[in-house]
Amino acid sequence: MEKVKASVVILTKNEIDVIDRAVRSADDFDQVIVVDSASTDGTELAAKAAGAECFQFDWDHAYPKKKEWAQNLPQLRNDWVVFLDAEEAI
Repeated sequence: MEKVKASVVILTKNEIDVIDRAVRSADDFDQVIVVDSASTDGTELAAKAAGAECFQFDWDHAYPKKKEWAQNLPQLRNDWVVFLDAEEAI
């Protein structure tokens, strides 16, 4: 089965308990990216183990904020982007 030509972006900070489920729920999509904010609980490692690409975002309390920053990642390879909270699943 061909994957959906869209990128799923999951925004995280200390989401170790739910990140595996969120990433794996997006298996049918061409790309899964986790944008993390310096998690200290192993979220990034768990996301990578589940198959996601991971990028760190350090907000300086100015613009862009995390979601806007993620939309402009040069690593996004699809025109369509689905944002997912770590507590959600597709």
